[in-house]
Amino acid sequence: MAEEIVTTETPEKEPFGKRLGANLKERWRKFLVNTKRKPQRLAFFVLLVSTIIWMFGIVYFGQATIYDNVAGMGLCIFVNTMFSILTLLLFMNTFPKRAKHMNYIMLGLTFAFMAVMITCDIVWYLNCYPVHMNAYNTATSQSVLDAVEPGLKAFPLVITHLIFVCISVVMLATLPLYSKLIMKINTSKVIEENKLSEEIDTSAEV
Repeated sequence: MAEEIVTTETPEKEPFGKRLGANLKERWRKFLVNTKRKPQRLAFFVLLVSTIIWMFGIVYFGQATIYDNVAGMGLCIFVNTMFSILTLLLFMNTFPKRAKHMNYIMLGLTFAFMAVMITCDIVWYLNCYPVHMNAYNTATSQSVLDAVEPGLKAFPLVITHLIFVCISVVMLATLPLYSKLIMKINTSKVIEENKLSEEIDTSAEV
């Protein structure tokens, strides 16, 4: 009696690099799909980064303002801090989840609040930077340098915050334009089918 031998083939494991590449490609595809659904997330992300930058540098802004003692600069910091948070809330309410169209009142307020933040950044920088740098350059003791130096970190941060808020304004204003470009990106998933074929012996058995 002939014994029937059953052999099982184990599928070869794909190389790590190939699996990693496929995983990253799939994550990128899902990111594009989500971006197609809500392209405003790109502008919101930039605005969120600007808020994080401001909150991170608020201690340095305060130190520079206290040392320079320029009238009205504390108000600029307070307004920017408050508007950085409120602008995020306005932005989220500009694009309600189930609404087909954006809320134009919220959109107008978002632009207005961002304009105020840009103005506060410029006013604060133009008033505090010359006073602070003059004190730093004419310092006659180490104690003065130690008092002025922490505030120097505020000026690159306020410029960075200003740039990110301006980018947010541009991205929100051009949202209809790049939304159409994003929609043209092909995000369809290609499914590879493994076709198995068997060779059948048709010769007559003797």
